[in-house]
Amino acid sequence: MEKISVLMSVYKNDKPEWLELSIESIINQTLPPSEIILIVDGPVDDQLNNKIEELCNKHKIIKLFRNEQNVGLGITLNKGILECENEIVARMDSDDYSLPTRFEEQFNLMQQNNLDLVGSAVEEFIEDVQNVVSIKNVPTTQTEIVEYAKTRNPFCHPSVMFKKSKVLESGSYIDMHFCEDYYLWVRMIQKGCKVGNISKPLVKMRVSEDLYARRGGLSYYKSQKQLLKYMKKTKFISGLTYLKSKLIRFTVQVLMPNKLRQKFYNKKLRKG
Repeated sequence: MEKISVLMSVYKNDKPEWLELSIESIINQTLPPSEIILIVDGPVDDQLNNKIEELCNKHKIIKLFRNEQNVGLGITLNKGILECENEIVARMDSDDYSLPTRFEEQFNLMQQNNLDLVGSAVEEFIEDVQNVVSIKNVPTTQTEIVEYAKTRNPFCHPSVMFKKSKVLESGSYIDMHFCEDYYLWVRMIQKGCKVGNISKPLVKMRVSEDLYARRGGLSYYKSQKQLLKYMKKTKFISGLTYLKSKLIRFTVQVLMPNKLRQKFYNKKLRKG
């Protein structure tokens, strides 16, 4: 069976206990990885740094890299994927939790359907992994994913497993704040990559009470607008879809109050 690399970034706002929970969920997979590429993006405090060193000593498959300054997720993951020794790479966030069968189920689906990228639905939790507050559903087939991608991100980033070669052929991660993953998926689809999602949740994503506040604001809107411009320019979407998507995003992300934005997201994308 082909070996799996895990690609993870950690930065100053992460908590030691979050990182430990995330790492342990990876180590305890029914199909465990052969390496974990862990990149520290910029300076972190002593408490977090001590936990990083402790985990590296405990789990020898962790390969540690550091950025002297915080450069952001896109640049960090672009650096990290080049360090991955294996063709199959699983993404994981340092504050989330992977269910034990995640890697096995995703790898089997990749093999069976010759997929280049596969993700899953996710459960969103607050504080405790058992405190699930919502489920984020995803499209599952190639056709559904391509159509969905024209207006929304079709993959939950911490849930994906992909082929390293296909990511590199598509230009890898490129810095686009808030949208580096969505930007990559679109380019992979444009390159003809075969994609899929598993409908059941295989990852638990940590969210906070201010989740919907962070999904709004002018900077968030501007980043999404930049991606929409790319999709229109490359004819991934029509001019009409571009205008409609831009208007919806401006309304939801800039004009809409936080509580109303929360209702919108829950109705359109999640099961509470």
